Amino acid sequence: MHKIIRFYNQNEKVIWASILGIVLLFVLIQLLNYNAKKKIEEGMNNNIVNTKPSIQYNNITLNSGESVLTGDRLSNNQKEGIKVIDEFVSYCKNQEIEKAYALLAEECKELFYSDVRNFKENYCDKILIKEDTNVNIENWSDDIYKVNFKENPLNTGIYREEAYQDYITVVKDAEGNKKLNINSYIGRKILNKRTQKQNIEITILQRDRYMDYETYKMRVVNKNESSILLGRGDSTMYLVDKKDKTYPAYTHELSESQLVVPANGEIQVEIKYDNKYSENRVIKSLVFSKIIMNYDHYSSVINPHNYKNYLNYEIGF
Repeated sequence: MHKIIRFYNQNEKVIWASILGIVLLFVLIQLLNYNAKKKIEEGMNNNIVNTKPSIQYNNITLNSGESVLTGDRLSNNQKEGIKVIDEFVSYCKNQEIEKAYALLAEECKELFYSDVRNFKENYCDKILIKEDTNVNIENWSDDIYKVNFKENPLNTGIYREEAYQDYITVVKDAEGNKKLNINSYIGRKILNKRTQKQNIEITILQRDRYMDYETYKMRVVNKNESSILLGRGDSTMYLVDKKDKTYPAYTHELSESQLVVPANGEIQVEIKYDNKYSENRVIKSLVFSKIIMNYDHYSSVINPHNYKNYLNYEIGF
C-alpha cells in the first residue's frame, strides 16, 4: 500500500495527465461517431428527397420523367416516343430483327444499315441486346434520348461497370409515323442553299447532324477555265455560329483530290465539321476562306507560300 501511495505521489501529474488524456480521447471518439452518424443520416435523407422515381416500361427503364438538360417535364408526345423505343428494344431482345429494322428512319438505314443482316450484325449483336439486357434511358433534349445497354450481372455472374451508350432520336416519316435514328444520329435537313461568286457556284444540298459532329453534302460547279481547290487544312474550311465561334472541317478525312473541281466541271462532296450537338447553337455560315483559284499553277509552284490567288467564299444560312 505504501508503495502504491509513494508511486502516486511521485507520478501524480503523469497519472492525472494520462487519465485526462484518456477521457478527452473517449469524448473525441464519441463526438466523431456522432458527427459521422449524423452525416450518414443527412445523406440518406437527401437521397430520399433528391431521388426521382424511375418509370418502368416493358423492356426499358426511364430514369426520370424530366429532361436532363432543361429539367422540363416530358410531354405526351415525348412519352409516345419512349414507347416506340421500348417497342424497338423488345423486338431486338426477342430476335424479331426485321420488325426492329422497320422502325428505323430511312436516312438512318441509308447511312448505316443497308439491310436487315447488316443491322443485326453491326448493332444488335455488337451491343449484345439480349433478353436479360438492362436498358436505361433518359431524355437528353427534345426528342433525343440517352440510352444505356448493360448486361444483367445477376444472370452473367460478372459485374461490369461499363455499358454501351447510344443516343436515339425519335423522328417522323412522310406519313407522320414515329421512327428512330440510332447510332447517335440525330437527323437530316434538306437545305438546297445556292450561292455564286467569281464563276463558282456552290449548293449546300443537305446537312446530317450527329451528337458529336455534322456533315454537309454540297455540289460545287466551277465555270472557270482553270481547276480550283476548295481548301487545304482545317483552318481554311469551317462553320461560323451566331456568336462568331468557328468549327473546323475534318479535312484529314478527305484526300486533296476530293476537293479539286476541274475547269468547267463540277463535283459533289460531303464534308464533316467538328460541331457537337447543341439545341441552342445557331450556325450562320459555311466558309471556304482560301479557295485556290488555279490549282494547276499552285501545284507547279516550288514554294506554295508565294502563291497569292485565293478566294474567300462564305455561304450564309
